[in-house]
Amino acid sequence: MEAEEDSFANDNMIAEDTGSEQAVSDDFENVSRVQETQDARMELNFTLACVGKDMGIEVERGAVSALNFLRACNNQIRQENLFMFSCLSRTYKYLFWRENLNLAEMEIAGMKFVGEHDFRNFCKMDAANVHNYRRHITSFEFSRCNSRSEGDELWAMTINGSAFLWHQIRCMVAVLFMIGHGLELPSVIDELLDTNRTPRKPQYVMASELPLILQSCEFERLRYICSPDAGQSLREHLKNEIRHYELQAAIFQEALLSCSHTIKDRSPSSHVKKKAAHIPLMSRPTEPSYEERQAKHKARTV
Repeated sequence: MEAEEDSFANDNMIAEDTGSEQAVSDDFENVSRVQETQDARMELNFTLACVGKDMGIEVERGAVSALNFLRACNNQIRQENLFMFSCLSRTYKYLFWRENLNLAEMEIAGMKFVGEHDFRNFCKMDAANVHNYRRHITSFEFSRCNSRSEGDELWAMTINGSAFLWHQIRCMVAVLFMIGHGLELPSVIDELLDTNRTPRKPQYVMASELPLILQSCEFERLRYICSPDAGQSLREHLKNEIRHYELQAAIFQEALLSCSHTIKDRSPSSHVKKKAAHIPLMSRPTEPSYEERQAKHKARTV
């Protein structure tokens, strides 16, 4: 999903003003925009589990769409003026194929994200609106999924934190993939998190938004419930979506077999496109620093 990333440039901290209805409502709307982006692209609704710290609102999910569920919650917040209602934490999953990645090195590097750090080198900076780039990552874990394809395994990175910056997870994953391919050392994470040493973000391409899933959000005073009928409808919906995409995969498999029959008698092409040589992150051109962006923004507004 362009889950956390393309969704909320303003969702850079959890709502701190718990006495403000607008702050609370905006925080929940940010999560709604996350799901809306995903629904629009994938037309596939993931189960969004919202759990509460104590007995509070009960929102029954009578519709299949996670987006409709979020909107219903948001409407109820506005109607009942529940000021203490804010997102406490979010959990994301990023799926990827194992291939020849060095998972041991990636796990070492991933653990370096845990704790509170300045993530300005792992996000798309919005200097006009965001002035604090410190975020707290609670956990960063790797796990094997129950899916294989042509001898390869599907894995997942699971990241939990109180709040995330714009495109933060996709940037973190992009650097981890470089480490997994042996192009960078885990120590590059330390260098990028040290903003005194590295005040400007090196230029690099973010990881794809496709495998990024907003798995769960934790809200205070919200208890998520689901009626048996709604749960059954959701399960049937997801099963149908799986069958639909499996049919599409079978079509592509047929196309691949056709291509194999067509070219099997031909000799390999001598014009094989070479991969571009990897330029170490710390040797790349950099983006403007926060201070430089701020100065430019102020010059525009004068």
